[in-house]
Amino acid sequence: MGFTTTEDSLVLLHRMDESAEWAVVNNVTFQPGGNLKDKVGLFRLQKLLPGDYAFGIRDASMVGVKEENTSPTLSIFPNPVDDELVITLPFPTQAAEVSVYDATGKAVFTRNIKPSNNSFSIKTAFLTNGAYSILVKTGDKTLTGKFIKN
Repeated sequence: MGFTTTEDSLVLLHRMDESAEWAVVNNVTFQPGGNLKDKVGLFRLQKLLPGDYAFGIRDASMVGVKEENTSPTLSIFPNPVDDELVITLPFPTQAAEVSVYDATGKAVFTRNIKPSNNSFSIKTAFLTNGAYSILVKTGDKTLTGKFIKN
């Protein structure tokens, strides 16, 4: 999710308890809804941690808030994609479950795969043009990414 220093720079904050510092949670996805004037959307949190949550406004001049980078990321190529998407995991795994979601959050593809050299591919000819999210579950880890289908 990209951020600007405008009023639309909403972020999710987390702290373990009242004595901990607030940290920006990076493992969330945002799905816009309505139209741009409505400023409506949906945050999806990949893993719910114990503690307190709050929303805040990202501001370049913020102090005392540290970025929380708790999840590894997928490498998705090419993006945008025409016919075949190649996904590379940041670690070796024997098996994974892959799901692709359209912009409405509907699952349009789910498959169990066995990555070769931490990579696998998905044929995308069946997808209509648009934005998609991908979710890869490997044991106790869940990885997410986004791509555009041309």
